[in-house]
Amino acid sequence: MKISKNRNTINFSTADLLRLNDRAQEATKEIYVMTNVVVNELIKDLRSNIGCLYKLAECVSMLDMLHSFAKSCTLSSYVRPEFTDTLAVKQSRHPILDIISFNLVPNNIFASRESNFILITGPNMSGKTTYLKQVALLQIMAQVGSFVPAVYASFRVTSQIFSRVGSDDDISSNSSTFMLEMRELSYVLQNVSSNCLVIVDELGRGTSNEEGFGICHAVCEHLLTTKVSLLCSYLSVFKSLSSLYACQQRGYAIVQKALRDCMSDGSTPRQREA
Repeated sequence: MKISKNRNTINFSTADLLRLNDRAQEATKEIYVMTNVVVNELIKDLRSNIGCLYKLAECVSMLDMLHSFAKSCTLSSYVRPEFTDTLAVKQSRHPILDIISFNLVPNNIFASRESNFILITGPNMSGKTTYLKQVALLQIMAQVGSFVPAVYASFRVTSQIFSRVGSDDDISSNSSTFMLEMRELSYVLQNVSSNCLVIVDELGRGTSNEEGFGICHAVCEHLLTTKVSLLCSYLSVFKSLSSLYACQQRGYAIVQKALRDCMSDGSTPRQREA
């Protein structure tokens, strides 16, 4: 018997166990070889009919989309959007949180050609990023032909949606948070047009407050000249950014602090009642 010790564990083996282990490994290798042969033969048989499989996948995806559209039409809390020159949504809700949340606070959205720039500020966990993502998701839902969760919805037809959201670095490309921010923002500034929707979340958080404020101000000034629909949230230290513009209208979003009870099975109270 062969015995080996490693901290808190003791491993032992015998000659019979070693022989059985070798046989098991050889059997596993044979299984891999036979499986590879069977899979290759199956791929050869399917390759001639690959076009039918692609068409089947398209049909299934189209059926799934139409089913979702039909489902949203039957919901009383969803409304058919209109397409005008103004982005105006009354009592809008995040389409995903509207399903999983038991106490969701609706918010209004408004942006026009004359008032196309929205600055959002607030404390952490107040819903700034969720609000930005909500606007983008509703825009996509409206343009693909779906009803949207709101009381009234009017959208501008956008050719592109740009988003600069997130504060992670990239180890694989040796890029810091600030470098990723500037790289993604550079792409937005080079490709943006007047028919675009731009979502920017807490720009400049990857550098110092002074540099971040200057970058935010310069980016806002440039995007204002392009007449895009721009929604931007920023850190509380950049609160003076809103005071730089004379023609501004202040709006306030309702934020409700709620205590979510966690059930033993991980469900919410709303899910438990259902």
